[in-house]
Amino acid sequence: MTCFVNQPARPPELQILEVLRSRTTLSSDSTTFYHSLKKGYEGETKWHSLLKRKLSTDSMILYDLLLDRSDSLFQLDCLIIQQRTIWHLEIKNYDGDFMMKNDKMYKLPNEYEVNNPLNQIERGQRLMKDLLKKYAYHFPIESFAVFIHPEFALYHVHRNMPIVMPTQINRFITTINQTPSSLNSAHRKLAHELLSLRTSRPLSKRLPEYEFDQLEKGIPCVKCNGWMVAGNKSGRKLICEVCGNLESRESSVLRNTEEFCILFPNQKITTLRIWEWCGGILSKFKIRGILSQYLQPIGSRSNMHFISPFNDRLSK
Repeated sequence: MTCFVNQPARPPELQILEVLRSRTTLSSDSTTFYHSLKKGYEGETKWHSLLKRKLSTDSMILYDLLLDRSDSLFQLDCLIIQQRTIWHLEIKNYDGDFMMKNDKMYKLPNEYEVNNPLNQIERGQRLMKDLLKKYAYHFPIESFAVFIHPEFALYHVHRNMPIVMPTQINRFITTINQTPSSLNSAHRKLAHELLSLRTSRPLSKRLPEYEFDQLEKGIPCVKCNGWMVAGNKSGRKLICEVCGNLESRESSVLRNTEEFCILFPNQKITTLRIWEWCGGILSKFKIRGILSQYLQPIGSRSNMHFISPFNDRLSK
C-alpha cells in the first residue's frame, strides 16, 4: 500500500508574495522570485499527482524535508521509502533547452549558468546517509533529479548521470513499482522520525519589506483579484466589482484574516485590525461576530483578540 505521510507544502515566501501581489506593486526582482517559487511548487504538486495515480508499491512518501546534519541544513524534495531502498528525488520544473558542461548546467541559447541539481542530490545523499547512520538505519539511497516539465531538454548528458527526463518518468515509476517491497514497523518509525526532525529556516532575504499602512486595504476576489464590495443590503454576500464572483461574508473575512496572518504572524488579530484590513466594507459588529464564531476569543470584550489556527497550519 502506498502511504503519503505528508504533501508538498507551499513555501512561506510564496504565500507572502501571493498576498502582496494583490495589495502592492512588486519590484521586478520580487516578481521573478515569485514566479520561480510558484514554478517550483507547481512541479512538486504535479509530481505528487503522478505518484498518486501511478505508484502502487508498498511504500511511504515524504515531501519537503528540511533537515540538519552537523549544523548543515539540507532540503529533500521527495523521499520514497521502500523495504530495502530509499528513493531520494529532487523535482525540477525547468523548461526550455539546457546543456551540461564541465559539471555545470547552462540555460540555452545564452548559456547562463543555473544551479546544477546533481550537486544538490549528491550533497543531500551524503548528509542523508550520515543522518540515517546516526539513528542506526542502514538503507541504500538511490538519488535522482527528476525533470517534470514536458518541454525540458538537456544536452551533453552522460548515460550514468542520475537524471530522469520527462519522457522517462513513466518508466521510472514503473521501475519503483516493480521493486519488491513489504514495509514493517521499522519503516514507519523511520518515516515519522524523519518528519519529526524537520527544522525551519529564516525567511529568504529576497522578500521585499512591507508595512501594514503601505498595503492596499480591502478583500481581493479569489477568482480575478478584483475587489469585493457589498452584494446586498444585508451584506450576507460580497460581490466582485470586476468579475461578479459571489462569496459569503464569512468566507471572505476568514480568507482575509488568513492573509493577514501570513503577512503579520506576530500581530494580534483584533476586530479593529481585521476591519481595517478588509477595507471597512463590513461593519465592526459583523467582523467581530465572524471572528468570535470561527476563532477563539481571548480577553474581555473591551480588550479582545482572537487565536487563529492559520499560523499553526502555515508553520507545518
